[in-house]
Amino acid sequence: RAKANVIARTETEKRLKAIMFPHAFNLLTNWILFNMNKNVELCIIPDGTVNVFNLDVDQFLSRSYMERMKYYVKKVYSKKYKLSLKKYKGHFTGVDTGKIKRMYIVDELSITGKVTEVIRIDLDNNNNNNILNEQKHNVIIIGDKIRNREYDKIIMNLEKYIISKYGNTALYYKPHPSGGLSKQKKEHLKEKGISIINDFDEIINSYTVVVGVFSTLLVEIRKYYKVKEVISFFNARSWGKIYRYSSEQIEGLKKYLVNVGITIIDI
Repeated sequence: RAKANVIARTETEKRLKAIMFPHAFNLLTNWILFNMNKNVELCIIPDGTVNVFNLDVDQFLSRSYMERMKYYVKKVYSKKYKLSLKKYKGHFTGVDTGKIKRMYIVDELSITGKVTEVIRIDLDNNNNNNILNEQKHNVIIIGDKIRNREYDKIIMNLEKYIISKYGNTALYYKPHPSGGLSKQKKEHLKEKGISIINDFDEIINSYTVVVGVFSTLLVEIRKYYKVKEVISFFNARSWGKIYRYSSEQIEGLKKYLVNVGITIIDI
């Protein structure tokens, strides 16, 4: 996602002031980290669970053949476009390199490493959600990078839990930004009466129940938005393979989700 999240801020039209990106593992952001750190302020911005876990670069590569292949492809492109790709030690985001000036965080669990300055982003938690007083509940499902088996379990458990607890509900599905929905899943959602939406930020206050899989976005919604319930469908074993995190790391996040008031449903 780094290729879509590089933000440059200028002090004047001629002088570049700062560059913000979520991690230094992308070809472009890696080049920026090692070639522009003396001229501009480099800043790390939030990127979900990546910031929460102590995810080492070597650990990340060793756990996934696909990621090693992607890294090899990056090397090929680095030579083609004459952009140096340097492997760094420590946390995946690059905060342990000593080259990051500032880091923006939304959660106290974020790994900050050797960052010079850490800035907490205070989100507006005074949203007036008048829909809470209505009889009908709107349920939004936040999509994630999940496999078909986990997807089927979520839909099945969603029907059992949500409908039995809230009765009259309208169900919506927001696909994950890094991956769309297959034709089969779209048809399945339509059969279940679940509408697909693409613009989540502008209409978050229209929902009373937020359902997710494995995302720090659930924590932000629980803390800063007046929703009735936030639910996480949790499958530690399967998602350990997908996210390449250890069982201890995943269980640590699970406990944290419970502590902030998120309902855990094991699937």
